[in-house]
Amino acid sequence: MAAWQHTYHLLPLSKLIEQYGDVTLPFHTGNLCDYDAIECEEDFDDFDTVDWWSGVPSADKTEIEKILPQGNSWSSSMDLWGHEDKNEFTILYDDERQRAVEVRIRLDLSTEPQQFCEIIHKIVELAARNEWGFYSPESGLVLPPDYQAIINDLSHSRAFSFCVNPIQYLEQLSKKTDCNKQ
Repeated sequence: MAAWQHTYHLLPLSKLIEQYGDVTLPFHTGNLCDYDAIECEEDFDDFDTVDWWSGVPSADKTEIEKILPQGNSWSSSMDLWGHEDKNEFTILYDDERQRAVEVRIRLDLSTEPQQFCEIIHKIVELAARNEWGFYSPESGLVLPPDYQAIINDLSHSRAFSFCVNPIQYLEQLSKKTDCNKQ
């Protein structure tokens, strides 16, 4: 993933309710990631252990194509729209391609602002129609399909920090990773 991208995993709200009861979004998963951290300490074990898409339709591919053009996937078990180092919508399938096992988006915060806002609005509308939440591994939040909630989360992301001031971001990264040692 590029420094200017932020990832969300889309999760069916029905599965969140099934797993946790009647949750209120935003829902914090307990992820201990600091927005300024280099590596996040993932402790949302359910993300990898719950079969989020079992019995749930993923997405109508024609709806996704209204947001991003069909892209070239590097895997036979994956459909991709957009471009992997730009704005990307991905559906990963089981080995037989019978059902989705993961649905994710990567947002390119360096996209021209008007176009970026349009993409966010369309993705949020798609998520609202399909009753999906947005899980951010970086913030540890599962967000509702709400434009302002997504924009607020993005404004605290590492990708946003990089896009606002790449030199400062890289200097901070250098300090945290001891890149200056020779």
